[in-house]
Amino acid sequence: YQRRVHGGISWLRWMGDCISHMNGKSPMHSPLPDVPEVSVGAQPSLLSWDLSPALKEKLGTAKSNSLMLEQNCDLQSVNNAVLSRDLMIKMKASPDSGIQTAYQLAHYRAHGFMAPTYESCSTRTFFHGRTETIRSATTAALRFSQSMDDSSFSQEDRLRLFQESARSHADYRKNAQAGMGVDRHLMSLRALGKGAHPFLSDPLLARSGTWRLSTSNLTHPATKLFSFGPVCPDGYGIGYSVHPGSVQMQLTAFKDNDTTDLELLLEHLNRSFNDIAALARQ
Repeated sequence: YQRRVHGGISWLRWMGDCISHMNGKSPMHSPLPDVPEVSVGAQPSLLSWDLSPALKEKLGTAKSNSLMLEQNCDLQSVNNAVLSRDLMIKMKASPDSGIQTAYQLAHYRAHGFMAPTYESCSTRTFFHGRTETIRSATTAALRFSQSMDDSSFSQEDRLRLFQESARSHADYRKNAQAGMGVDRHLMSLRALGKGAHPFLSDPLLARSGTWRLSTSNLTHPATKLFSFGPVCPDGYGIGYSVHPGSVQMQLTAFKDNDTTDLELLLEHLNRSFNDIAALARQ
């Protein structure tokens, strides 16, 4: 449901209220109206489809391609109790912003550069609003990532840079929620301009919008695990939930790509989580 037109948040609210209703509990969000019993006469039956040979062939090809894509996707599910919502608050950082900063550090350590990063942001406060992009790879995140393996920085310096990175991310999120992000506007310019302006065909613009790190935070009582695949051949997918005492993550990457390494990223995620937790003791 996360990539459907309605957006994951709408579906989560609906599922959460339905689960609460079925368990005899008060709804999480909005009360569900009582509905009368419905008497169904005829039982539903399967539709009979008349498919041409050409369409059957295309369906078979699509099924084979889908299975190949699924088998090529590596998946790691991790529940890390080192960082958490409560610890992020103690460190004076938004929980999501602190975890996003940890992802930036882990990728920087694993690959030596900052990755164009997508985090979905809901714009449901607007009529027909869907999502905007939070770009987590900021200069503040880069400064923090560089400081963590530079002996000239003290732990106090690193904590300050961590908080600055988290504030930068939180500010971007607020702007994106208010319709002041850049990616939906860029998408409109591409559709309307059709490459007429040199800016729209600039390689740097294309690179900055190729999401090597595609991330999404879906923290909700109705969801236990949340995952999706990478959105580019040399990318990672990170679906996660930030709980009071832990962070639940599902990491994905394509097995046949030689520039990504899920085990390496996980190794540096664990290391980065531990190093950030150590800053809380300052």
